[in-house]
Amino acid sequence: MTIYLIVIAFWGFISLFVSQNSRISLRQKRNIYIYIAGGSLLFLMGLRDVTVGTDVMSYYNEFLNPEQYLQFRTSERGYSYFNLFFSKSGIGFQLYLFIIASFIVIVISKLYKKYSKNIILSFYLFVTLGLFAMTMSGIRQSLAVTISIIAFMFLMNNKKLLFICLVILATFFHNSAIIFLVVYLVKDFEMKKFKAIILYVISLTSYFALSILIPLVTNIIPERYLERYLHLEVNINPLVIVVYLLIPLAVLIIWKPTIKPNLSDSLISKLLLLSFFSVVIYFFATEISLFERLIYYFMVFTTILIPNVIMDIKNKHLKTASIVACIILPLIMFLITTQGGSLGIDNYKFFWK
Repeated sequence: MTIYLIVIAFWGFISLFVSQNSRISLRQKRNIYIYIAGGSLLFLMGLRDVTVGTDVMSYYNEFLNPEQYLQFRTSERGYSYFNLFFSKSGIGFQLYLFIIASFIVIVISKLYKKYSKNIILSFYLFVTLGLFAMTMSGIRQSLAVTISIIAFMFLMNNKKLLFICLVILATFFHNSAIIFLVVYLVKDFEMKKFKAIILYVISLTSYFALSILIPLVTNIIPERYLERYLHLEVNINPLVIVVYLLIPLAVLIIWKPTIKPNLSDSLISKLLLLSFFSVVIYFFATEISLFERLIYYFMVFTTILIPNVIMDIKNKHLKTASIVACIILPLIMFLITTQGGSLGIDNYKFFWK
């Protein structure tokens, strides 16, 4: 855990220094944050030992025996061919991890550079809200999530066909990526505060409809996943659920959309809708553990939503208080959920140790 706290503290120091330096332009500051934060994540993800991350050892075994896994994997064979290509290219598994880490970091950095109003805070939330831990363990799903992020950026540029094609491609790495097709609905979606409040209330009431919705949903889930997850004990930290319920509520309290439509409010309304999806998914995850995996496709957009809403606050004292809360509360959650967590990243070790 110490290495993660050192990196976070380093980001804080750099942020304080850069933000107070008037000789550095805003564009230069944003680039510095991307290079520092992105480089730090690449350092952690690419140089980790195979013992860091619950599933990494199994991916290591697959890398050593690609044909065997390709033969027995009946679906999600996109990853099998991806793994086979790099395994047969002659590189070692450590370089393979580094290549995957580079792909993830580059895409995340591009997303934040394009859409986040506070890049360093977005990277901080990427680590503390749980997405970073997933990228350190679940390689296949990390690739699927990253491809889905690329799809989102194409969708926002009105490349709808490319969006659909990329989501389909992501499903060949992890079937759960199919859930990302619902993001197609947000492309032309706009809402003001009253409509957002109504949708938030609806997302909360979905909890009381689980007894009706669960049987309907299980009918469309592939049998192999039902056999694996339906009777698996649900092990979600209640703190995580509370946090993801409170995030859209806090945004609704702070968000002050302008009377006239603008790009900032348009993006926030789309991201807020995705956070409502997250609420519903977490409710499903309290009954079927499989759904916990789906939250990762929407988590990254929360790391943009929160900073953007905070940076739009006009009141200086409220903005400062919001930033402090955004630093302290996610850090507490990170410390509680990571130590001894199921993703197994708490005991970090470099590959050469």
